[in-house]
Amino acid sequence: MRHQQNSYWELGGDAGQPFSTATHSTVMINMRCASLSYEDKGKRSMMHPLLIISGPKEATNLAPFLQEDVDFFCQHCHEEWRPVVGDAWAGPFEVSPGRHATLWLLGVHGDTPMHSKFANLLGVNSYLGCGFCFLNGKYHENAVRWMGYEEPVEQQFRGNTTSMFNEHKATHEQRAVRAQLVEAKMCAPEIAGCKGHSVFATLPYFHYTNFFVIPLFHAFLYGVVRDFLDAIFSPISKEEKSSPPWWKVSPAGRKLITEREANISVTAEYGHGHQNVTKRGMWTMDQFLHFMLSWSMLLFCPGNADLGMGDPLNPRVFRMYMCLRKRIIFL
Repeated sequence: MRHQQNSYWELGGDAGQPFSTATHSTVMINMRCASLSYEDKGKRSMMHPLLIISGPKEATNLAPFLQEDVDFFCQHCHEEWRPVVGDAWAGPFEVSPGRHATLWLLGVHGDTPMHSKFANLLGVNSYLGCGFCFLNGKYHENAVRWMGYEEPVEQQFRGNTTSMFNEHKATHEQRAVRAQLVEAKMCAPEIAGCKGHSVFATLPYFHYTNFFVIPLFHAFLYGVVRDFLDAIFSPISKEEKSSPPWWKVSPAGRKLITEREANISVTAEYGHGHQNVTKRGMWTMDQFLHFMLSWSMLLFCPGNADLGMGDPLNPRVFRMYMCLRKRIIFL
């Protein structure tokens, strides 16, 4: 991995609606170098737009847009994996006269809808839209969802149970076979759960189960950070009012945080204004990020005892918060 002749890259993308156009009509795919240190890899200057798909409708097939880039990585991958191009082996990429590098595409990043596009799966609101398993989704609360996270429920498997579809979690081999069957018109996409092979399947080192990666900030900000804030700002019951649990922000601490929030003035560089941390139900990912990196230091820092100011957080919770913030800065 660390050989100086190797160069590692990653793709990431997302779809959105920046203008008054169709939902998810505009797709941006970025590329960044994965050979850098973790501190540098997360910097915006190290990520560059690869292509923009401007609509006017939502792109349902990314292969026409990405095939040329995938072919490039196929031609310039490591000698051990190098595919045959015509009658000759593809040579390493010449980065400068006399200097060559072998290029690897380690994986692609995207949220669940973007992962479906990269992997050529059915839409995420399809009953068989999960690319990781063979379970049927259930229509619940105006969307198709996969049940059983909080407590066991009876599950339904897609189609008839056969030798290929007899596992709960799909393996690389199973996903490759079902894509092949769909492309050969031997299996309907609605039963297989995919539209065919992913455009990245031509990479000789491609693996369905580990090539598509959930962005770390989706899991970290929407997962760990949100759970941390939910825990410390969870309601204090009547039984707890006299002696709230140490990890919950006390009524006095919540009042102090609200008073400090009145001093926040958001400049134009931020996409969203700050909203009260106790009313964060509709916060976006960048609001969680800006809060943890900017506003939280003002709101959570200990008070000045000489001035009679209290602490918003229990000292143990504050140490947890500082560790969490350092991880975000590191990532």
